[in-house]
Amino acid sequence: MPEWVIKMGRLFWIKIWTEEWLDGSIREQMTAVERSIWVDLLVMAGRSRISGVIQSNSDTGYSHDYLANRFNISRGDLDKALLHFQEQERIIENKDGIRITNWSKYQNPKKLKNSAEKLTPDQEADDVARIQNPDIKGLPLGIQNRIKSQVKRWQKDD
Repeated sequence: MPEWVIKMGRLFWIKIWTEEWLDGSIREQMTAVERSIWVDLLVMAGRSRISGVIQSNSDTGYSHDYLANRFNISRGDLDKALLHFQEQERIIENKDGIRITNWSKYQNPKKLKNSAEKLTPDQEADDVARIQNPDIKGLPLGIQNRIKSQVKRWQKDD
């Protein structure tokens, strides 16, 4: 697995299914506060040493006070959301932490590796055109980084 996808078991990014997020049942099943908490939980689960499990160490979960503080929300909002997520069978919580159910189905590291961005010849040509235009600052950061990486590779080849 490339080091930019997983480092010491941790993901550097997670997948969010855009159609389902914007138009799916999650909009009806969760409040805006719950959706915010849900994304924070997904990110923490991706960053965890054990993918899909939010925990302080191998046998201790984070306290609800810690999570509420970390997410910058009230403890009441967190407790209500976690209860709702358990009722929806989105999480399982015990003394060891919070496990996101179906994590491997949606965030499978092997699938993340295979879905990594590969440039087509047209994308590379677009990048060359952008490189020739010295003002790339207005582009999204991901594209700027891709352009800079490509330039570095070309400079090494020269």
